[in-house]
Amino acid sequence: MNDQTGRESRGGDGFRGADQRSGQGPNRSPRTKVLATVAALVFVLASAAVTLVLIRGRTTPWPPPGWLFAACDVGQGDALVLASGPAEAVVVDTGPDPAKADRCLKTLGIRKIPLLVLTHFHADHVDGVPGVMRDRAVTEIETTDDPDPPRGAAEVSAWADTAGVHTSQATAGERRAYGPLSWDVLWPDPAANLNVKPNPPAQRTRKKSKHRHGSEEGSGPNNSSVVLKVPHHGSRFQDQDFFRAVRPRVSIVSVGSENTYGHPARDTLALAGSNGASVFRTDRDGQIVVFGSARRLRVALRR
Repeated sequence: MNDQTGRESRGGDGFRGADQRSGQGPNRSPRTKVLATVAALVFVLASAAVTLVLIRGRTTPWPPPGWLFAACDVGQGDALVLASGPAEAVVVDTGPDPAKADRCLKTLGIRKIPLLVLTHFHADHVDGVPGVMRDRAVTEIETTDDPDPPRGAAEVSAWADTAGVHTSQATAGERRAYGPLSWDVLWPDPAANLNVKPNPPAQRTRKKSKHRHGSEEGSGPNNSSVVLKVPHHGSRFQDQDFFRAVRPRVSIVSVGSENTYGHPARDTLALAGSNGASVFRTDRDGQIVVFGSARRLRVALRR
């Protein structure tokens, strides 16, 4: 993502022309185009009839026995962890801070990562890679096929080469599995234009906004990202059909406190919590762990 002077933005949290200050709701126009990785675990979180038991604080063992899914508290960014075996997990994104990514994985007891999925190459999703790789066996790094921004893509490639880690690109139609996890890659369509902006919301016309880095929003990297729950930190532009299809019982927003993007938007939180779903967010709840069984999911929070 570049500004008009050609300087590359490493932030990338602006999304599809959203007004950073409005905090208004999801776009009602054509659906957001994403590379959607649908994991069996996420299907369990989304579809099962569940009872949620909330546990806060540090008085209980961490992580809870039998944990399934964790959202790390990495500030304004994403770092998700899906349990795939003893001391083993598939990790999706790393957040912007290697120390925070490393600390989260240490608290979860993760020593082996058969697959690290990087949804796209913005700093808030990949700059924590060195922390994830610290003292851990990482077998493979899988990325989107959009090498933008170039600096982020080059850094990931260099980190992988230095560590001798195999790299690959997710492609539509791909099926993969690790332990109890399995997923299908549904997007992107190689012929799609990922830089197309949606029509503005019907209630009023909005101007294109620019983030403080000077980069215009609505970039291809954001629009070709992997999605596992609430997309893009709760941005106001969401695909309502996605939520209708998934019918989540637990919605998790990975977002930083007092961010300048208006994340998460009020209407997106309402959408994520529709049909009685419980909504949790890392900026207020800290590290979020889902455990239990399909019939009785539990959520534990640790700050």
